[in-house]
Amino acid sequence: MSQLAALLAPDAREDKLPRWAREKLDRLRDSAQIAAREVEYADRRAEEARLATRPEESDAVLVAASDEVPIGLGKEPRVRFRPNAPDSRYIDVWLEHDVIWVRGPWELAIHPYSGNVAKLTSR
Repeated sequence: MSQLAALLAPDAREDKLPRWAREKLDRLRDSAQIAAREVEYADRRAEEARLATRPEESDAVLVAASDEVPIGLGKEPRVRFRPNAPDSRYIDVWLEHDVIWVRGPWELAIHPYSGNVAKLTSR
């Protein structure tokens, strides 16, 4: 049981309280749980922001061709590319357990270029 759950567990003495007081305590418990979830979400977002500014700790790094300033993409990132296509569909690329996955709206073809380079095209 989490520390918050233990703190929010109803007290046996609450049975002796008027109904309105018990209902108020229940609403306060619900509000505390919602606030705890919001704090947890904010913590995750802060960690993502930290990884963006410290690319050496990130699972993937985005480097723009023009300036080559690395931007960390966090843990197990997902990137969406929109090729110059008339239908504006996307190609999704993500890293999952050290494997790069690619999903597109069209048939994809992998063309080996060299031992450590491959080209991906859509048909």
